[in-house]
Amino acid sequence: MDEKTRESEFRPPKMKKDNYPKIILSLDTLDFSKSGFKHINAEQFLNGKVDL
Repeated sequence: MDEKTRESEFRPPKMKKDNYPKIILSLDTLDFSKSGFKHINAEQFLNGKVDL
């Protein structure tokens, strides 16, 4: 995924001002966690290999 696409995925949750954790699920295998966002691979999450 290029930087422009990645930024568009992170933009809507950034606009939400609350204290809940921000979690992005995708099929990417690289960890793009940043600025309070936790990026998780969807397959690993669904298979129970990742804890929130």
